[in-house]
Amino acid sequence: TQHCMKPSCHNNRSFLQRIDELPHGLGWSCKKVTVHGNREDEDGVFLEEEVGLWSRDPVECVKELIGNSAFEADMAYSPAKAHS
Repeated sequence: TQHCMKPSCHNNRSFLQRIDELPHGLGWSCKKVTVHGNREDEDGVFLEEEVGLWSRDPVECVKELIGNSAFEADMAYSPAKAHS
């Protein structure tokens, strides 16, 4: 990659700064969930792990999509037959 094209950022910090300049969408929320596994530890107890479940509000996502002018020409508000 280094020989084929020049990267637009000269280091990691400038790359992250460019990412921060991108438009922000809806926020994410994280909920801690305990996952129970199918493997046992040395005492015969099933293993479990706490993980983060990231999600967005689906209603807010639809509102964001409908309100986005980039999709205005492709938006349909009535049923349409896709296949015959």
